[in-house]
Amino acid sequence: MPSSEARLKKNRCSSCFDCPSCFHTLSTRATLAQPRQPATTSDSAPSGDAKVENKQPKKMYYLSCFNCRWTSRDVGIPDQPVASGGWPERISPFATRVNQLLEYYKAIGLQEKQEKLERERKKFTIRGKYITLTDKTGLTGAMARNIAGLPSGDSGSSSIIANFKPSETVDEINDLPEDIFTKEVNLKQKTRDPLPAWLAVSATHSDATDV
Repeated sequence: MPSSEARLKKNRCSSCFDCPSCFHTLSTRATLAQPRQPATTSDSAPSGDAKVENKQPKKMYYLSCFNCRWTSRDVGIPDQPVASGGWPERISPFATRVNQLLEYYKAIGLQEKQEKLERERKKFTIRGKYITLTDKTGLTGAMARNIAGLPSGDSGSSSIIANFKPSETVDEINDLPEDIFTKEVNLKQKTRDPLPAWLAVSATHSDATDV
């Protein structure tokens, strides 16, 4: 695979997945799915002369882990007719908020970088013998961009910071289950640190991840 295609795919394989329980590489297994026959009643029963259609079983594929026996069927992922690719990916419910936070912190970093460059420019600016138009009229770079009809350099980051909504605290939280301290814990079904975005309590509520 060329490096340009690898960067386009974010260095991830579209057909390789890790187990959400033990993080071993999942294997693709094939099975034969018998097509469902429509239910027939006494009124709609075919006559003896009617031709009976013989449907052949269809080959379907699902993901399975040979280490902990986790399968894609455990989380309700339907079997796919193609072995490579086509597996549905669950979208994290917190993806929108995480993207907003990333844009906010990037805007803050860009703004701080611009302010630092502006301070360094003013610090090392050496005034010449003659007074320039900028010194005489107080024309700054931002004003010059506005006069020329160009967008401001930090307009994008400033709007992101101004429109950012901080997180709000919650006063009421749900009570813990009554059997949380008495229920037997199955460590094989518990999630681990590499799955923080899903916040899934059990491995049966999480999907396979791309390698």
